[in-house]
Amino acid sequence: MKKIIFVCTGNTCRSPMAAAILRAKLKKENIKNVLVDSAGIMVEPNSKTNTNTILALKNMGIVARIRNAKQLTKNMITKNTLLIPITSAHAQYVKNVAPTKALCEFSSGIDLPDPYGQSLVEYEKCAKILSFVCDEIVELIKKGELYDLSSERPQWR
Repeated sequence: MKKIIFVCTGNTCRSPMAAAILRAKLKKENIKNVLVDSAGIMVEPNSKTNTNTILALKNMGIVARIRNAKQLTKNMITKNTLLIPITSAHAQYVKNVAPTKALCEFSSGIDLPDPYGQSLVEYEKCAKILSFVCDEIVELIKKGELYDLSSERPQWR
C-alpha cells in the first residue's frame, strides 16, 4: 500500500484540504491502493481543522469534518510514504524524513500561501489550486509515475 502525506505548518487549512480533495478524486477513480493523510510540522496543541477549510471543501462537493490537527511523526511514515509539502520551506524541513515532492514541483509550480485568518474566498482559491494539483497526482498514480517502489526507498521519477 502506498501512502501520501500532505504537510503544512499547523495542519488546519492547506494539508487537510489537500488530503480531502485527493481522497475524493481517488475514490472517484476507484483507486484503492493509496492511503492519504495530512500532518503539520508545528501543530499547536488542541488545534482543529479550520471552519473555512470545511466550508471550501463543502462548496466543492466534498464532505469533511472538523478533526484534531496532527503533528508529523516518524510513526506515520512507512517505507512506501511520499510526503507532499505544501511549500518549499516545508520541503526543506522534511526532506530528510522521507521522500518528498513539494507542491511547487507539480505543474502548479507554486508555494501555496496560507489562507489562515482570511476570508472563505481565499480558502476557495486555495482549494481550486489544490484540486488542480490533485488531478495531476491522480494521473501520475494511474500511470505509475508518481514514484517507483522497486528500490528500497521510493525514488521520484
